[in-house]
Amino acid sequence: MKIAVLGGTGLTGSQVVKILQADGHEAVPLSPPNGVDLLTGAGLDTGLKGTDVVLNLTNSPTLDEASAGFFGTTMENLLTAAGQAGVGHAVILSIVGVDQVPDLVYYRAKVLQEDLLEAVRCPTRAA
Repeated sequence: MKIAVLGGTGLTGSQVVKILQADGHEAVPLSPPNGVDLLTGAGLDTGLKGTDVVLNLTNSPTLDEASAGFFGTTMENLLTAAGQAGVGHAVILSIVGVDQVPDLVYYRAKVLQEDLLEAVRCPTRAA
């Protein structure tokens, strides 16, 4: 199975890529060093070509109000490109109970990310 891992060169993503590859999957790390910029959408079309599953392990560079803009823009870019590429499944890394702490701006931004993911038609998961 071909699995694209956004943030696949970061701390968590690089470990996920190793585990997926060890399990026999074709895990492809997608990140700016590999020519994919989720914030602008650059390289997503090429990076997602032939992908069965996309994992979004990226994180906002801030924990303040700007995080909502980051998650909103990146999810819109990802979901548009994934739909055009015919990706079958989309998964994001979230936080357990994130919807139970509305006072934290960053948590509200993660809820926005989950809501955008749940609004698409392909099978999705917030993990």
